[in-house]
Amino acid sequence: MKAEEILAGANDRIRRHRTGELVVEVVDERGDPLPQAQVEVRQTRHEYLFGCHLFRLGSGTDRDGGICRRHFAELCNYASLGFAWARFEPERGKPKHERMNELLEWCGERKVVCQGHLVMWNHDVSSPSWLPDDPAEVVKECDARVSDIVSRYRGRIRYWILVNEATDCFRVESVDKAAYRGAVTRAWKHEGKVPFARRFFPIARKADPAAGLLINDYRVDRRYEELVEQLVDGRGWPLYDAVGLQSHMHYRYWGVRKTWEVCERFARFNKPLHFTENTQISGRGRKGTEIQWTHRDPNWKTTKIGEVRQATAAAELYTVIFSHPATQAITWFDLVDYGWLGAPGGLLHAEDLSPKPVYEKLHGLIKGEWWTNAAAETNGRGRCSMRAFYGDYAITARRGAAAATVDHRHTKGKTEPVRVVL
Repeated sequence: MKAEEILAGANDRIRRHRTGELVVEVVDERGDPLPQAQVEVRQTRHEYLFGCHLFRLGSGTDRDGGICRRHFAELCNYASLGFAWARFEPERGKPKHERMNELLEWCGERKVVCQGHLVMWNHDVSSPSWLPDDPAEVVKECDARVSDIVSRYRGRIRYWILVNEATDCFRVESVDKAAYRGAVTRAWKHEGKVPFARRFFPIARKADPAAGLLINDYRVDRRYEELVEQLVDGRGWPLYDAVGLQSHMHYRYWGVRKTWEVCERFARFNKPLHFTENTQISGRGRKGTEIQWTHRDPNWKTTKIGEVRQATAAAELYTVIFSHPATQAITWFDLVDYGWLGAPGGLLHAEDLSPKPVYEKLHGLIKGEWWTNAAAETNGRGRCSMRAFYGDYAITARRGAAAATVDHRHTKGKTEPVRVVL
């Protein structure tokens, strides 16, 4: 399908897949219908997960009276929290649970769904230096880590990126392959690529049966598909609950056709697709050419032109992804510029934490175009209806001096009226 066709059909797909008829019934205390009641339907939260990483929030980045948290809360309902092993537990037996508990409390107060980012990965940020030399012993440590971390946050973290970047886990061709020579890589080689990736899903499932478990990768090609095909149990059932797709675009924006094609190919697994790590940049290197995402450049600065380009591309990307019925979540990788790899890939300026055009553009979609605030009057049967985005609502009915408000979760498949008693 051509890009123009994909974009032309986006609004219709969003209407079909992300909204449904919401019927409100207003009655008196005897259950009799009340005509000509005024009904206000106010959305309070999306069902779809619009997220951002919160790796640095409260650790120096949020230096201006909570402004970063405020901007996050105004845009997102989904938080990706950092659990890379070597960073989370740099000293054996001293994991940073206190810091994580603070973030989880803040998210819980705002009904933000949380995702644990990277339980098992073999990059040096997730392969502690204190692990033993014996690969068999490292495997035991990995098993224990998965069991402890998932059970400890049971009921508080809804999704886990359980195994990260297993497709090319030994980085034979990677420019950064020196970062993959630690103990976890040795354990992975000891067990074998697929067996090692498989082993953690039953452990995590036992630790928290209700958690959503993800495989995640920067590769979105046939090799990743082949790995996903092998992540099944003895009966051939998938071990994972969702497929994670990284979409870092430091080097070049994917465009509409590639984004749609990736969604279409991975939709065949019949599991929700999570775009777990999305990055689009708003600057160029000192030579005026785009820099590959694996490199840093101290002169890589945001520009006005770049910010316009970033905002335009992000809005298009989000529209395509949100319109595809197989997707469930999209997460921006960094809230503030220059956080990850020193890239100008944030939603906020680094200097004063003000929103960039990309933030404003996404806010206009997520909390504007894709958000339902509506009013209607009940008919002779005491009912009114409207098309509404799936999510949480506060529904208020008024008639004369009487008024009442009810909370309601509007989701696909629920067709019964929301009753408000006056």
